[in-house]
Amino acid sequence: MIVPDSITPMIGWRAWSRVSKDLLLQPLAMGQSDSWPHREPATARCHQCGSHQVPAMNNPYGLYAFKSAYLLSKEVHWNDALVFGQVWLWGAVLICGEERYCPLAREQINPKEDEADEDSVKGYRAEFAYPKALICSDEGLVPKLAAAYGVECIKGSFQYMIQKLVNKRLKTLKEVNPQHG
Repeated sequence: MIVPDSITPMIGWRAWSRVSKDLLLQPLAMGQSDSWPHREPATARCHQCGSHQVPAMNNPYGLYAFKSAYLLSKEVHWNDALVFGQVWLWGAVLICGEERYCPLAREQINPKEDEADEDSVKGYRAEFAYPKALICSDEGLVPKLAAAYGVECIKGSFQYMIQKLVNKRLKTLKEVNPQHG
């Protein structure tokens, strides 16, 4: 489904493989090859003609993000991501679910709004995006990226962050059902 110009940005998770000399985030092969600019939104574009609406159901272009860090962790090799984090997504946003092919999650896109329930959403393809918070494995880049993008940036590894999320989920399960632990 396409969510038209939402007044509230969606939040997703994504990864970047490297940082250029001028501190621009370089995507990790998730539907975009352009660097993410500082202090202005990344804008999706069609790499074939550059003239039609992106994202669209009939092409793979857009700014990709996963619904959760857990889903991101299933698709990204930890050693490939130098920077990862949450991103704001807005403009035209395609919800990736389970019914038609979505290159994002190697899953499917659900084209019918009324059939898209919360559990079927795997991720998003958006027209505009900007980092919300970053996690970087290179301690020297942390303050530089925070200053360049004007967002919180902390030192951490992808593997450590996923382990924290798993432990938090297990703790919640134990609180809800003490027999789990």
